Amino acid sequence: MEEQERSLWESHPFIWKYMYWIVLCYIFFTIVLFFAIWIYILAIVSLIAYAILAVPLLIQFYRWKRIFYRITEKRVIIRIGIFNINEKSVMIDKIENFQVERTIIDRILNTGDILIYTETGQQFEAVLYDVPKIRTVEEILTELLSQRSE
Repeated sequence: MEEQERSLWESHPFIWKYMYWIVLCYIFFTIVLFFAIWIYILAIVSLIAYAILAVPLLIQFYRWKRIFYRITEKRVIIRIGIFNINEKSVMIDKIENFQVERTIIDRILNTGDILIYTETGQQFEAVLYDVPKIRTVEEILTELLSQRSE
């Protein structure tokens, strides 16, 4: 990022979308463990399940942590990776418009996807998946695009 560039918003994707099924499994095994405290074999099975679930939990955490979004006064930046970093920048003055896609679950969680279209054609140039507090990001992009047209 250039020195004169000011960051307006930055975030990782909404973490719940990456972790919800693992958290639900942990809750299930906690309930089983609670009721199985007197049954030795069920308690051992639940503890083994906790250990096994640690692997997908770490994998999902890595998948979440490696994606980072930033919106500055001049561009939208999507950075993917921790060790090998791929960064994509879309200049604000090249953005023609953007589209917000939200499912019913996205509306409940105040998240969604933002598709960014440029002047080059009908195809979207970049996608910000699972954006948290999507209305705030939508307002920032709308403000930046309206400033450009003035």
